[in-house]
Amino acid sequence: MSLPVPPSAPGASRGADAGSGPREETAPRSAATTSVITASLRSRIRQLEAAHLASQRFPVPEALGSLLPQGLLAGSSYAVLGSTTLALSLIARASAGGAWCGVLGTPDLGTEAAASLGIDLQRLILVPSAGQQWAAVAAAMIDVLSVVVAVPPASIPAGDVARLNARLRQRRATMITLGPWPQAEATLRVTGSRWSGLGTGHGYLTGRNLLVEVLDRRAGGRRRTGEVDLGGPSRPGLALVPGIGGLHSGGSGTGGPDPSTPDPAAGGPGRSATAGGPWEHRASRAG
Repeated sequence: MSLPVPPSAPGASRGADAGSGPREETAPRSAATTSVITASLRSRIRQLEAAHLASQRFPVPEALGSLLPQGLLAGSSYAVLGSTTLALSLIARASAGGAWCGVLGTPDLGTEAAASLGIDLQRLILVPSAGQQWAAVAAAMIDVLSVVVAVPPASIPAGDVARLNARLRQRRATMITLGPWPQAEATLRVTGSRWSGLGTGHGYLTGRNLLVEVLDRRAGGRRRTGEVDLGGPSRPGLALVPGIGGLHSGGSGTGGPDPSTPDPAAGGPGRSATAGGPWEHRASRAG
């Protein structure tokens, strides 16, 4: 005759040894331990994102290839100091290849000059001004465009910078600022400018050369320099002037030109100089 088996007590573990005591509960983690684990996971996620995004890039014109050998990395930001034309030149090849691009904060942008650089105006979004909502407008443009050229405000909260950098990684977009930008992948600073075509009281401006210095965050403080010929009516297209440039260590040494210097792509006339004259060096108020 079999005896009925009493039901298990609530909470009892199935298959547990009858002689075992009550299960020992794990003590809850402290807030400090949870914070450390969360920070470690976030750091690891950023490393994985960076490795993934590094394989995706937008090409730059061949003339700028030695200054930015990796092109424009998706998910990254770049800063250009001293030349709107140079900033627009960086996106020309991506635009010609089918990428949608945008420009924020340059109401006097010369679209004819932009087209002459190779930018497809049919895939170019222009936002002249964002007012007090600059960060929100920049984020919206990053959401839908591949490359954005933007003029940042004089001061921007660190929180907005962090959110925009995170959105660039998330959307796999690239931002080029006309001015300094924290944690920029590389900063291109124009340290000299020279116009050609004018004689002594006669002639027309036919071209402009820029002396460009690149501070690459991945290069451990080293810099690259090069002379870029922006071309002109008689020689359209950019060209890197041979025999100038290289890798150097240390700081920049020479300040860039005043950002207020008129720029053809910004819709204003250029500062004249005699053909083949000396480089015009200026201290940059952009930092």
